[in-house]
Amino acid sequence: MKSSREMREQFADFTTALDATLDIAERIDTKIEFDLDLLPAFPCPDGMTEAQFLRAEVQRGAQERYGSPVPGEVQQRIDYELDISEHTVKFHVNSIMTKLDARSRTEAVVIATRLGLIPL
Repeated sequence: MKSSREMREQFADFTTALDATLDIAERIDTKIEFDLDLLPAFPCPDGMTEAQFLRAEVQRGAQERYGSPVPGEVQQRIDYELDISEHTVKFHVNSIMTKLDARSRTEAVVIATRLGLIPL
């Protein structure tokens, strides 16, 4: 994240925009509640897990696009991407939360933002 001085040097021709941006930022009163999951809920039908529901929806979309049965190479790619995605995300989210000593995903985002790891 760049300091105010660095931003003014880099965008010297846009002083009005920088002043307006700073004015807006100073007016914002953000309160973030830790331990509150703000992600939207996607109810899964018939007791399916989120991963099962995602796979079913991807499969339905592939059938709409390619017909049934879905061509082999398309099905292989779907299987590959969904398997990699689920395992990769779980591994990296757990790793990040551990390194940041965060109790929730929301808290991890806030901590990472405060540390300058996520630019705003």
